[in-house]
Amino acid sequence: ENIDSDQSSRALIARSAQGSMRDALSILDQAIAYGGGELQDDQVRNMLGTIDATDVTALLEGLAAGEAEAILSSIQTMAAHTPDYDAVLSELLSVLQSTAVAQVMPEEKREGMLENPLVLSLANSMSKEDVQLYYQIGLNGRRDLYYAPDTKIGFEMIMIRMLAFRPGAV
Repeated sequence: ENIDSDQSSRALIARSAQGSMRDALSILDQAIAYGGGELQDDQVRNMLGTIDATDVTALLEGLAAGEAEAILSSIQTMAAHTPDYDAVLSELLSVLQSTAVAQVMPEEKREGMLENPLVLSLANSMSKEDVQLYYQIGLNGRRDLYYAPDTKIGFEMIMIRMLAFRPGAV
């Protein structure tokens, strides 16, 4: 239909539809209307309630460094956009999974297969045990997210739990 769009906005719509063509078309129609006839990353993210990738990056970098203040500050920044915390956690888990894959791949194959510089950075700066534990805590926390008084509180507790149970932490 000759709609101006960017690759990231199309990818957001595809991910949001979770494999359903009917849902993808419905979300696409909504996004076109929301964006005034265009598909732009920031508008589609706002419509879907998803966050910018830099927010997940900040969370993971804070986690890798063990900096609770940085993590809580990132969550506070995200809260201003009223994100879907389940989707944030899902995105965080995807990056952790990619990091775990990068960690078990031979060094010479990492560069060619993984495009995300964050994944490579985390693979080199975090232990395999940390990545596995964070993934498991996040996965279990995702199941319990909706039992929290509100999803922001639940998400904060998941991130704090990741910090509290770091392997080798004293």
